[in-house]
Amino acid sequence: MRRCWKSLAAGSALLALWNAVTFTGHIISLYSLDNCPTALPENAGLKFWIWYACKLDHIICVTAMLFFYVGLKQLLQHLKAEEKEQGEIKR
Repeated sequence: MRRCWKSLAAGSALLALWNAVTFTGHIISLYSLDNCPTALPENAGLKFWIWYACKLDHIICVTAMLFFYVGLKQLLQHLKAEEKEQGEIKR
């Protein structure tokens, strides 16, 4: 039972991290970059690389959704097993 809650908690933590990363990327894009570069600029500084890393935010989001899926699947299996035990006890 605890394993499913750990998976759901990990999914929640990753979703919070995804939110922070996405917000950071949008702020950098809004205030620091003139436009979205399509090639590596000559003066690529730290802000560019942080922005570039933030553009890979879907990796965090997909991982969070996988943790949610696994956690909910485990919770459903646990509840089905518990329901089956309750049915056998009543007979």
